[in-house]
Amino acid sequence: MGTAFICQAEGVGWSCDRYCYGKQPFCLGHYRQNRKGKPLSPIRIPGESLKCRAGGDGWTCLRDVVANGFCDVHYRQDRLGRSLKEITTPRKKGTCKASGEEWKCEQPEKSLGFCGAHYRQQRLGQSLKPLRVRRSNTGTCSARGDGWVCSKPSRSMGLCSGHYAQNSKGRELGDLVPQATGLNNRARVEWYRDHKSVVTADGCWEVTSTGPNGYRQVNTSSGKMRLLHVLAYEEFCGPTLGFPVHHKCAKPACFNPEHLQLVTQRENVAEMLERNAYIKRIEELEDRVRYLEGLLSARQGDEVIA
Repeated sequence: MGTAFICQAEGVGWSCDRYCYGKQPFCLGHYRQNRKGKPLSPIRIPGESLKCRAGGDGWTCLRDVVANGFCDVHYRQDRLGRSLKEITTPRKKGTCKASGEEWKCEQPEKSLGFCGAHYRQQRLGQSLKPLRVRRSNTGTCSARGDGWVCSKPSRSMGLCSGHYAQNSKGRELGDLVPQATGLNNRARVEWYRDHKSVVTADGCWEVTSTGPNGYRQVNTSSGKMRLLHVLAYEEFCGPTLGFPVHHKCAKPACFNPEHLQLVTQRENVAEMLERNAYIKRIEELEDRVRYLEGLLSARQGDEVIA
C-alpha cells in the first residue's frame, strides 16, 4: 500500500501514520481538526499515552498530552501566547525560617518561608516574635466544693462548659445538676420533682418555671412535648383515655399524682368557672374591705383633729 493512503498530517517531532479518511488527505481525526480550523496535533489513541511536544535548549517535557500536543501547563502557556518554559518541580516546603536569639519556629512553612502567623507579622511590618503556645484543655474541670468535685473534661480556663458558664455570669461555682437527657418518662417526672420543683406544705410539687398559662411542657423520651402534670398522671396512675387531667389542689403548676384526677370536659369547665366565680367574689370582698378600712381610718383622723 503506497504512502498516498497515509495521513499527511505532521508537525515538529511527529507525523501521523494512520490511514486516510476516504478521499481526504488526512485521517478522520486530523480531518475533523482541519475542518474546524484547529491546528493539526497528534491524535491520542485510547490507551496510548502521548508525551508533550514542548521542548527547548537542554530540556524536553515528558508529561502526558492533554490538548494540542501539550501537557496542561504548556497548553496554558501556548494559549496565552507565552514562550514555552521548562516546568520546574515545586520546592518541598520545610519549617518556618523565623527565629530569634533564644527561639526558633518549628511550624510548617506556608508562604515565603514563613508559617501562617509569622507571614502575617512580616507582611504587616512587625518584628518577628515567638508564637504563644496555647494551653490544651485535655484535663478535668478544676471546680470543686464541700463534698463535691467536678470530673467533667475542661473546655476553657480549666473549667467544664457548665462551670465556665457559672463563672462567666459571676455566680459562685456549685455542683452541677444532672440533666434529664436519656431518662425514661417516669424518671423524667422524678427528675423534675427533685431538681425543678418546690414541695409546698400541702404536698404540692410546684414546678419552678411555667408557661404563660401556668402549665409546664416537657420533652418526653420519644421527643414529643407533653404537659408535665399529664405525663405524671400517666406514669404513676395510668392512661388518661382521652379525659382531661384535673388539679384537685387548683394549682396548674402542681404535678403531684396524688393531686390529679380524671374528669369529663364538662366537669372540668364547670369547676373552672365555679373557681373563677369564687375568685372574683373574693376579689370584690377584698376591695370592699379595703374601702371600709379607708373610711374607718379617715373617720378616726377626723376625731383626732376635733
